[in-house]
Amino acid sequence: MGYKGTIRSIGAAVRTAERNAKRRQRELEKQAKEIQKMEELERASFEVSKYENELEVLTTLHNDMSGCNMSLLENLVEPIEPTYHKTKELKARQVLSDYKPGIFDKVFGTGDKKVSKLESKIELATEQDKHTFDLSMDRWRTEKKEFSYFDKLLSDINSYDRSAVQTWIELSKPFEELESLGTKVHIDCIGKRLVAEITSNPIEIIPEVTKSLLKSGKLSEKKTTISKRNEQYQDYIASESLKISRELFAMLPYEELIINSNVKILNKATGYHERSTVLSVFYVRETIEHINYESIDPSDAITNFVHNMNFKKTRGFEKVDQIEIT
Repeated sequence: MGYKGTIRSIGAAVRTAERNAKRRQRELEKQAKEIQKMEELERASFEVSKYENELEVLTTLHNDMSGCNMSLLENLVEPIEPTYHKTKELKARQVLSDYKPGIFDKVFGTGDKKVSKLESKIELATEQDKHTFDLSMDRWRTEKKEFSYFDKLLSDINSYDRSAVQTWIELSKPFEELESLGTKVHIDCIGKRLVAEITSNPIEIIPEVTKSLLKSGKLSEKKTTISKRNEQYQDYIASESLKISRELFAMLPYEELIINSNVKILNKATGYHERSTVLSVFYVRETIEHINYESIDPSDAITNFVHNMNFKKTRGFEKVDQIEIT
């Protein structure tokens, strides 16, 4: 091959190498786009799951219970006073009793020393038994004191003692989840009836944007309609009320309960947002204990009880009077 032919061959080889590199580059770029697309789809799926979970948490509060109930007090067992056991002392005495001097003990006169050691071990074992007993007694006294305290608390609660009821609620902390969301709960006792005043979050707690997945798997974000957001907020307020009623009936002996849900809404006469009651419900134990909470719509479930609620999809909540039953 001549000079020019060689040059052409070298050029062709270089161009082939370049084309191979370019081809590989295009392949890598395509893969990068596919990976980026996968990441976008995963992020989209995550955003939708997060949005749906956030909404579910707010509208299914009534499903989850704190676990605080009257049985925690009713099932307390009075601690039994411990008895003194000579466990280690008896073992040490048995060792001394079983001891028989061997031939070397007799020859070298070490038997008495060994007996003395074994006797010392009996004294030590006796002290250890006493120490164990003293610890048991200290623990029993503490448990006895705690039992007496809670036994009296239970008795006072069953007598509808206001202070005992407040103490039990403060100890149990049944509304921690609600309080973590910003809700405030105040409980008052009026005879054999409970009244709960809730200061709930405003509608801003409900997401303003609805997130969903398109058929392509991409994220769709749309501003939630006013009516839809109002309905979601209504479910949140109702779910919150139902949860509090379930918690209180579980941990206290009351048969009747009034819950007033209060939020800041616009007073059209003054132009200011004011704290107003938007939901007032008179709950009774028998009904609250016969609802399948996993399958209900919280707003619909409120209709099982005497209640005051003025709600329109387009306007949301309006102020209502609190229920007063003598």
